[in-house]
Amino acid sequence: MTDITELIDAINRLEVAINRIAEMNAGVAEISAAINRLNDGLLTTPPQPPSIPDVPIENHEPIVLKPRDIATLDFAKKKGDIITSQWDEILDYWSKRDFSFAKTQSSVSLVFSKLLKVGALKEIESFRGGSRILRLSSIGESYLEQGTKRLQSQKKNPNSHQPWLEGRDKILWDDVRPYRDPVYSEIPNGKIVEWAKREGRSNNAIRSRINKYDFHEKTSKPYNNSFHSFGGEEIKIIREAMKEVTNRNKRKLIMLLSEELDRSPLIVKVMIHLYT
Repeated sequence: MTDITELIDAINRLEVAINRIAEMNAGVAEISAAINRLNDGLLTTPPQPPSIPDVPIENHEPIVLKPRDIATLDFAKKKGDIITSQWDEILDYWSKRDFSFAKTQSSVSLVFSKLLKVGALKEIESFRGGSRILRLSSIGESYLEQGTKRLQSQKKNPNSHQPWLEGRDKILWDDVRPYRDPVYSEIPNGKIVEWAKREGRSNNAIRSRINKYDFHEKTSKPYNNSFHSFGGEEIKIIREAMKEVTNRNKRKLIMLLSEELDRSPLIVKVMIHLYT
C-alpha cells in the first residue's frame, strides 16, 4: 500500500514538472518570436536621423511676443534657416514694419535669445566665432500665427511716428495747463486716453510729451514757468531774439531761451510759432 501511494505521489510530481517545463518552453518561444520581430523591424525600417525636439529650453509659461519678435519669426519662415550673423538683414526687415526699435546688432541678439528660450527658434548648428544657424520650430509657427492675428486686430495709432507740430503741441499744452497752473495735480487717466485718441497716438506717447513740457530732460527738474500764461515781456524777448536768427541756429536759440525763461524748449517753440 505504501509503495502505491509513493508511486502516485511521484507521478503527480512528474506531471507538475512537465507542466512547468511546458510553460517555460512557451515563454522561450514567445521571447524568441519577439526577438525575430524586432530584428525584422530593424532590417526593414531605414535609420532615422536624430531630430531636434520643438520644446522650450526652459519650462516657461506662454508669453506675448513683441512686434519685432513676430517679425523675426516671419523672416525665419520666409528665409528658411537663418544665420545669426544676418542681423543687418533682420534690421532691414524690421524697418519695413510699423514699430519702433533700436537699430543695433544687440537688439537683434536679444530677440534671438528670447525666441530660443521659449522654443520658437531652434539651433541647428553653431560655428567658431559665435554664429549659429537657427530654424523656425513648430512652437514658433504657433507663436507667429497667434502674434500675427493679435497685431492685425489691434487698433493702429496713425500718428505714432509722425513729428509733433507746434499747433498740436499748443493744443495739448492748453489741455494740460489746468492740471499744472496754479497748482500741480495729477492728470486723470481718462483724459490721457481721450487726448491719445484725438492725436492718433498711444497713451504712453502723450505722457512722454507732457513730461517734456514739465521736466528738464537732463536734470529731470521741473520748469517753473512752463504752464504760466505768456507774459508781454517774454513775448518781447522772443521777438527781439528772432529778428536776426536763421534756421541754422534756431535750435540753439530755443535752448538758450528755454534756460532764460525757465520754460520747456517745446513750449518756447510754440511761443515762437505764435508770436513771430
